[in-house]
Amino acid sequence: MEINFILNNEDKCIEVDPMFPVLRLLRETMGISSVKTGCGEGECGACTVILGTPENGIIRYKNVATCIMPAGKLNGKHLVTVEGINGDKLSPVQKTLVDEGAVQCGFCTPGFVMSLTGFFLGGEKLSYKNILNAIDGNICRCTGYFPIKRTAKKLLESVSEYPDTEERIKKLVELSFIPRYFLTIRDRLVELKEKILTDKSIKNEINEKMIFVGGGTDLLVEKSGRTGADYTRFISNMAGNINLISKKDEFIRIGAGVSVTDIKDSEVIREHIPGIENFMEQVSSGIIRNMATLGGNIVNASPIGDLSVLFLALDSSLVLSKDGVTREIKLKDFFRGYKVLDLKDGELIEFLKFPSYDNNVYINFEKVSKRNYLDIAACNSAILIRNENRKIKKCMISAGGVSPVPLYLQKSSEFITGKEITIENLKELSKITLTEISPISDVRGSAEYKKELLNRLILSHFILLFPDLVNEGDLI
Repeated sequence: MEINFILNNEDKCIEVDPMFPVLRLLRETMGISSVKTGCGEGECGACTVILGTPENGIIRYKNVATCIMPAGKLNGKHLVTVEGINGDKLSPVQKTLVDEGAVQCGFCTPGFVMSLTGFFLGGEKLSYKNILNAIDGNICRCTGYFPIKRTAKKLLESVSEYPDTEERIKKLVELSFIPRYFLTIRDRLVELKEKILTDKSIKNEINEKMIFVGGGTDLLVEKSGRTGADYTRFISNMAGNINLISKKDEFIRIGAGVSVTDIKDSEVIREHIPGIENFMEQVSSGIIRNMATLGGNIVNASPIGDLSVLFLALDSSLVLSKDGVTREIKLKDFFRGYKVLDLKDGELIEFLKFPSYDNNVYINFEKVSKRNYLDIAACNSAILIRNENRKIKKCMISAGGVSPVPLYLQKSSEFITGKEITIENLKELSKITLTEISPISDVRGSAEYKKELLNRLILSHFILLFPDLVNEGDLI
């Protein structure tokens, strides 16, 4: 596949397998050694770069992990490594890291530089919480993180608010956070687009060895960049519903190509899923959330897929498409067995939809893993409740890690619907839940541990959502 992109300040046109990891492309083909080979699974952040994508006339920059990023995702974009922000002197990010003693062995340093710089380029609201979230995928084994946190705080103090992308980039150039060539990138990417053959719709001739790729974050870990496909199609290049978030006919639609970050930041989603920012921050880390897609998370069919578990509790449906013909299926019916889906050859998820709930609905998502962030869940659960005068009018509960598939808890949901929120009813709910699950012992915990864990997660939904009705001590 021919790939055209801008690497720092240079136009590039290369022939490469579209599933070849960007990390290896940079190090082995282009001789860029600042991106480090660490975990190879997106868990350490040593290979972090910044990726700029044209969107509605502006360039949207995000920090991403290159070890699990397919080379085909570079087409028509601006890839920035630490070499691309180096000028005649250290940038403010680099200098502050040095001044605060946040550089020791140096192996992780380029990744931190890129994530911190990417935070300012990306236009996130300037706050201490947000800048720490920007480096949640970067691991350092030397500093203990306190010097890095001091660096983040000092950088925040040095930059004032700026309203839009155009002005933000100009401001960062003035402050020497980035070189002046960044001011030319938007026009250069417009010119580059003319060279690139892009997909215009989701219709395409189907080949039995063709694969559709979302973010590729799981696929590169599983396949090591070798898929055996005759043709690879990136859904981020497709037009239509597959890359949009919208509200239509009292339903919220999320395209299969929408990233986890876009879900977290969407005003439409925030209006109808209170707490979505906190829920999504539990899904891996920023350098993966910026690439990972809704469709990829669902089709991966992991029994503990965070997005699958969340949207099961929202009574979601999938709209599937093949050759322009669509069909709709409930998300809970999509998973037929371990890694077995109700998905025909050549068919793909176009979008997920769920009802646009009002303010009388309570939603919560809980997850337990060995690490608070950047880890796969041992068990997770989501719930939707419509409560009126202590009585539950509607309840939907889901769970992950306790079945071969992401599980909608049908019996549990039906039992608690129509009942009052009382300690006695919640204890009975726990008993019914145990009849619906079949966890197995694995590296994340024993079957008995997962049973108890799910029980605590479901009870925690009620404790957190209805603290005036449920006393934690009464449930112990």
